[in-house]
Amino acid sequence: MLSRILFLFLLVATTAFAGTGDKSIPVQAFFRHTEFSQVKISPDGHYLAVVSVPHGGESPNQLSFIDLSNMHVTGHYTLIGEQQVAQIWWVSTRRVVFTTATQTGSLDQPLLTGDVWAMNADGSDVKTLAYHVRSGIAYQFHYNQVLYASPNNPEYILISDDILSSSANPVVYRVNVNTGKRHQVLVSPMKYGELFTDNAGHVRLAYGENTRTFKSELEYREPGSMQWKDMDTLVDTEPSYTAAGPVMFTPDNREFYYEGYTPDGTLGLYLINPQTLKKTLLYSDPHYDIDNTYAPTTYLTGPDHRTLIGFEYWTDTPQWILIHTHAPEAKLLASLEDAFSGQNVDITSMDKNRRKAVVFVSSDRNPGDYYLYDGTSRKVQYLFSVLPGINPSAMAKMRPVSFKARDGTIIHGYLTLPRGKRKNLPLIVNPHGGPFGIRDFWDFDPEVQFLAYHGYAVLQVNYRGSGGYGAPFQEAGYKQWGGTMQDDLTDATRWAIQQGIADPNRICIYGGSYGGYAALEAVVKEPDLYKCAVGYAGVYDLVLLHDRGEEMYFHNRGLGAYLGNTLGKNLGKLKAASPVDHVRRIKAALLLAHGGADKTVPIAQADELRSALDKAGKKYGWIYFPNEGHGFFKLDHRVVLYSKMLDFFKQNIGAGAVKH
Repeated sequence: MLSRILFLFLLVATTAFAGTGDKSIPVQAFFRHTEFSQVKISPDGHYLAVVSVPHGGESPNQLSFIDLSNMHVTGHYTLIGEQQVAQIWWVSTRRVVFTTATQTGSLDQPLLTGDVWAMNADGSDVKTLAYHVRSGIAYQFHYNQVLYASPNNPEYILISDDILSSSANPVVYRVNVNTGKRHQVLVSPMKYGELFTDNAGHVRLAYGENTRTFKSELEYREPGSMQWKDMDTLVDTEPSYTAAGPVMFTPDNREFYYEGYTPDGTLGLYLINPQTLKKTLLYSDPHYDIDNTYAPTTYLTGPDHRTLIGFEYWTDTPQWILIHTHAPEAKLLASLEDAFSGQNVDITSMDKNRRKAVVFVSSDRNPGDYYLYDGTSRKVQYLFSVLPGINPSAMAKMRPVSFKARDGTIIHGYLTLPRGKRKNLPLIVNPHGGPFGIRDFWDFDPEVQFLAYHGYAVLQVNYRGSGGYGAPFQEAGYKQWGGTMQDDLTDATRWAIQQGIADPNRICIYGGSYGGYAALEAVVKEPDLYKCAVGYAGVYDLVLLHDRGEEMYFHNRGLGAYLGNTLGKNLGKLKAASPVDHVRRIKAALLLAHGGADKTVPIAQADELRSALDKAGKKYGWIYFPNEGHGFFKLDHRVVLYSKMLDFFKQNIGAGAVKH
């Protein structure tokens, strides 16, 4: 089996990238939206459902179906406007349910619209099962989420309907996927929180955060009962702003898996018995969390969707932990990992008879390829590449690194070097956004690979405050804007110099969102360390951000409290850590980019910085598109951004850079 899989993989890899010139990969190839995603096989193994970007489009807003007997498209549906396909579920052998989302900025996460749809594999009977807005005396936003959709119950799904403009708790409905008819099942015991079903489709758990105390809450109910049991004592010590929470029930529906924090301070996997309140730790890593809010862990289940086979989490690189090591899925995964050695392998879906499976393979150099595994022939067949213009063999390796910060704290990150080069290189320090809970991963990063492809070393730093390294590490960054979080970036830069990696006279720093703040703060605090800085959709005035948080508190107490707890409320300290108030210290060359329709970081942040720079007589480059949101979404605008950014780096730290 292994040799056959490996043979076919090598054959496909050779043909898939033939004709791609190593020296001529255009900017568009790196920054176009992934062409294919969410490839899932039907329960009977006859069809694939595929989400794609239509020709000439900007968003993954087309859902298509492929007959595996002849690889012909049997039907498709294309959404209009800004909507894109968010998630899909096969609910029978011929029908799927899907949700939609919008994304107006490349640095933002897609936001669910609240619409739920259904359609057949031949493209017929497209039906909206739930709308996000209904009209009455006043418009109310109905935020619908799919709680349960399974081929085990092909006639109906469960959705929760949360009326965001009222104080009512979410209502759960059973909805017929063919007719759209619904009837109410229950009302959630929590205004804000998630609901979880067991394997039979009964709502059994509610998990959320108390809006007054901000402590975690957990409620449990037996099937058929309307009484909820308080289980807060199991979860009320969980840190806020993390990925803690229920995962799924065991096959017999008597216990459930739960991600919770361990005595080591990292997120581990527990098994909870709701009758006895016994909490058994199944797996933990003393140094890394098993899940991340912004990059959820992959859980592999059997084709019955009831049996947990294993899960994949991130240390420096992705790691699979198998719960049922003798399950056929576990053995298949092990064989595929051997065949695709050095890459990350995920089984995205499998037919009910375990005869066919869709496999996604990716790495630091490979944006990702989909394959179809045939259990009868024990072969894999190449399906799609998500970025077909990228040749993995022309990309650079991403190496996990670590170093000690000035106070002895171990800081992790990734170093990507241009192919064939090792020492005395032009370096770009690239802090991630967030800043809290987010981290950089060992995977294909188009920005990093684009810069390395053009000769620059790139250093990514998971500074304190980043997620994935335990709650204490994340909390160590709270209220440290311009403080120890910033010092970690400085220490990382000096580490790269000490290692002989970076030419000390050719170092720049670039980031988006919080990374934009960190880039500008870096050239304020360390004016002689960096030759240039790029701020992209960045925050530059922390007092202005604080005032926005105070305003948010009256509309969303959770979000307002989050900003207060993580940013801080001492206006003097915030002003001292705001780049906008210290631009006269800047010696580095500057390039700024922002979108006029950015709702996450409003354009006022960039306007204030530009005004301060103008008053101080500081020169800077400026890239602006009035209709772009948080990060440029349109491909043409991204090409402009990265082309100008590349010219900017070449001018300041390239081989022929002007000496300052």
